[in-house]
Amino acid sequence: MRIIAHIVFVFFIATSFLYSDKIDAAMDGRSLVIRVKDVVANCNSKFDDKIEINGKKIIITQIDTSTSKQRCECSYDLIHTIGNLSQGKYKIEIYREENRTFGYQEDKKYLVGSIDYDIPNIGQRAGITLDFRQTPCKASTRVNLPNLSKNIGLEIFPNPGKDEITIKFNSNSKNSARFTVYNLIGKEIFVKELKNFDDGVFVGKINLQNIPEGVYIVKIVMDNGNSETKKLIWSK
Repeated sequence: MRIIAHIVFVFFIATSFLYSDKIDAAMDGRSLVIRVKDVVANCNSKFDDKIEINGKKIIITQIDTSTSKQRCECSYDLIHTIGNLSQGKYKIEIYREENRTFGYQEDKKYLVGSIDYDIPNIGQRAGITLDFRQTPCKASTRVNLPNLSKNIGLEIFPNPGKDEITIKFNSNSKNSARFTVYNLIGKEIFVKELKNFDDGVFVGKINLQNIPEGVYIVKIVMDNGNSETKKLIWSK
């Protein structure tokens, strides 16, 4: 049996993508509940889920259909419920899809993660049922964003990038700054101190060829307290 479902649920949440999402599954009565936890995305995300069931394999594709992107980031859960599946061990694969139609720079589909789950005998069934829910944005963010009054005009290019990036930002005095790259669970993976640059606009190159492919948060903090945060998409 092969079933395709296309269901839209709109809620206030957050961008991006991620490779560190937690996936779990559990039975709730006759239904299998698959939860993808702590997804980080933009505050305007509107996810559409597409579910394919082929034998004992379940493939779920999550697509952000919002054409409005915002820099604020928070975490939330995407919850897929499939009712009345037959008994047996299932392979569950979760994918995320980005489309130029919805404002992304290229069409891309990637595996978020996979798990196995053994469904017990649930007795008489009346046909497979499907549901999708997206939770509101959670209270705490992965990486704190800067106060807008302290914006320093940070630019990163190319973005998406690979090997080396150029950063550009405004400086109000002869000072120093700290350049930090975070992954989407808030862990520092790269730090560089920028020293003694002149008043005006700073432009410099930074080599990041040793960090793995993925999506990151870049933050510049000046020694006078001004700061700004940007998202960086990194590929090999």
